[in-house]
Amino acid sequence: MRILIALLVLLSFPAYAANEAALQKERGQVASTLFRDLCFMQMGTPDERIKLLNSEYPKHEGEKKDTFLKMMRAKKGGDVWAVEYPTGVYAIVVEPNSNCHVIANKADDAIVHEQMKKLTAEAEQNMPKITIKKYDMQSEGPMSSSGFDIKSKDEKPHTLAIIIASTEKDAPADKPAAFLTLAIRK
Repeated sequence: MRILIALLVLLSFPAYAANEAALQKERGQVASTLFRDLCFMQMGTPDERIKLLNSEYPKHEGEKKDTFLKMMRAKKGGDVWAVEYPTGVYAIVVEPNSNCHVIANKADDAIVHEQMKKLTAEAEQNMPKITIKKYDMQSEGPMSSSGFDIKSKDEKPHTLAIIIASTEKDAPADKPAAFLTLAIRK
């Protein structure tokens, strides 16, 4: 009997691993889409972003909210929403200064950075009045990051916003694997 159970476990492991890999890719895609639609595309309309988030998703309060705010180093507070999908639960953090973050657990890092590359190209194509300074994926230890700066095109160019994706390869199950951030410079 024990041999039969061991054999079943060994035979089912490749299917589990394949399903888990597909699920992590889907999580990377969902996190990137949430970031694009709720953080990046709403950059110029922070009040509309809040209204949309409030109408669509429940807020985290208390200890859960504080955990996410601390994780994102949001010293001046902010709000946190829980976004549930069949692939998992994602957190969206919006700070009072309009910085916006998406946090995903067990998201495929390659997919997150591939989607950031696409967002960079989309910004370059659709935002002709600004300059995009892109950062290809760079890895240091288990962490990888990619993204771009949005800079003004005036006489003295200055950074208007920083868009970055940070991922941890093989993140522990109790830690987020991907952070996507829109940081507004004022």
